[in-house]
Amino acid sequence: MHLLPSLLLLLLSPLLTTSSPSPPGKNPLSGVKNKVLAFFSHNPPPRACPGPSSEGAAPFDIAGLHRFEWVVDGVLARSSAPYYRCRDGDQHLTGETMTFLKRQSIKHIISLNVEANNKTMSETIRRAKIDYTPIPVRDFHSPTFADFNTAFEAFRARRSARTLVWCGYGNGRTGTLVVALLMYLEHHKPRPRFFGQADYRKYHVETAGQVQALDRLQAELTRRRAQGQGKAKGKDVGGKKKPKF
Repeated sequence: MHLLPSLLLLLLSPLLTTSSPSPPGKNPLSGVKNKVLAFFSHNPPPRACPGPSSEGAAPFDIAGLHRFEWVVDGVLARSSAPYYRCRDGDQHLTGETMTFLKRQSIKHIISLNVEANNKTMSETIRRAKIDYTPIPVRDFHSPTFADFNTAFEAFRARRSARTLVWCGYGNGRTGTLVVALLMYLEHHKPRPRFFGQADYRKYHVETAGQVQALDRLQAELTRRRAQGQGKAKGKDVGGKKKPKF
């Protein structure tokens, strides 16, 4: 019965013993929490490297866009980079890929592949009259706040288009950006929903670093919203400040 707590203590003991004393008034566990997050963010799950014969026969698999799915029907989709096997550099485009993109009416692609700026890829996509937003991010890492903003501005500018997000395998980086875009969309609604751990798992966010980035983004959007509402309450319909009582 006491095996699990003992095992947990054993796993955390290197982190606990290396923690410096906490300043007065601060939670002594906060440093441990940060160390645990950092530990897991640098020990991501092993990446599967499937062979060509292991992929399915669905149209999106034939096109190399494995795990393709619509997140918001007709608006936002996700998939692997085309013909990804085990490395970001595996990506390449074929006639089948371009035909599938055309049939899905994809008009905008956001690539988080570390080789997103590959000239052949970008030129082929743009020749097909598909807008392309390259945001290179290393595998198992998270887009930055600037990356989130760049992606959302590109997405918002093409709201009439169908956007596809990919990275390499199509899970962690893609899932992180997908959740970020959904957060931005909710931010502009009268009553935005809150995204938690269950949502992160649903969209295949993989590492603690990616979770942290999304938590911070959500906190920042909440802060901006509260700040905007505070300013609105200080003004009447005519735009003048209400008198203070």
